[in-house]
Amino acid sequence: MCSAIKVVDSHSHISQVEIQDIQNLSDYNKQLKYGMGDKDNLYLMDQLGIDIQVLHCSGHLGKYHKRVLKENNGRFAAIGKIDHRLLPHEEGLQALKAQIDEFGFHGIYYDPWHPDVRKSQGFDPSEWGSPDPFFHFDDKRYDPQWKLIEELNVPVAMTVYSDNLEFICIKVLNVLDKFPNLVVVLMHGLAPPLTPPNFTSSPILDFQGNVTLPKGAAELATRNVYHEILPGLDGLRSHKINRYGQNDQVIKVFFDTFGPDKIMWGSEFTAVELPTLKQYKYQFDYIKDRCDYMTKSDLEMIMGGTACKAYNL
Repeated sequence: MCSAIKVVDSHSHISQVEIQDIQNLSDYNKQLKYGMGDKDNLYLMDQLGIDIQVLHCSGHLGKYHKRVLKENNGRFAAIGKIDHRLLPHEEGLQALKAQIDEFGFHGIYYDPWHPDVRKSQGFDPSEWGSPDPFFHFDDKRYDPQWKLIEELNVPVAMTVYSDNLEFICIKVLNVLDKFPNLVVVLMHGLAPPLTPPNFTSSPILDFQGNVTLPKGAAELATRNVYHEILPGLDGLRSHKINRYGQNDQVIKVFFDTFGPDKIMWGSEFTAVELPTLKQYKYQFDYIKDRCDYMTKSDLEMIMGGTACKAYNL
């Protein structure tokens, strides 16, 4: 990699909260271990030459992530998340602003969950307001939050699932028509995570391995929209199904559609079964080893340049 271009893992997690953080957490859960500690991640980064990890921050871990960013001198950036039930009310807007102005985060994580998921976790879906933000985040009711994020000049990271894949591109386009300077990152990209316990293949792949992108995807590629990919992640699970296809044909379609300056590499390393250096290296080297149509400059963008541009790193 060219030393002038930073190497960035755009999808990482830490959550091994230390004793000094507990009193600052609004909802401390000692069972929550989604990710290792920052020192563990730094060890892995140093071994592979990764300059920065972008941390995906659960709402109640915000102050913990704020401390980690301060103590590690530019090695981490963070995407902040708040309770979406507060949006688009003034309390929620102020909380969003605080994530950027006070915590120093580089983006906002937007993931209001499917109503059925909220029910399964004991919540009342109606608390999220009407029309529901999972299906109708482009409704005028939610314009204040998009306006604010646009003004804050940070990207909003929207999570793609099988449940919203069919309509998310069109909805994002509707928002961007109103707020053309808003920057969007598609978390997980347009090949959503495989679903346990069956781990079915990606919904954009048919049985013959042909790729069909959802309606609006090609238009998104012309807007301020960035596309995350998680190559090699599925190969580190025991089921061995690859959401990108047996021959990684989905990555090729993404590359041809979005181009290297709109695609960013992420690991979501916490999702692997055994978080070892060997497995992190497997993910780090995956597209270099398997996508021989990518040039050195393509790889430099995908492995860091794009994330630096999207997140102002």
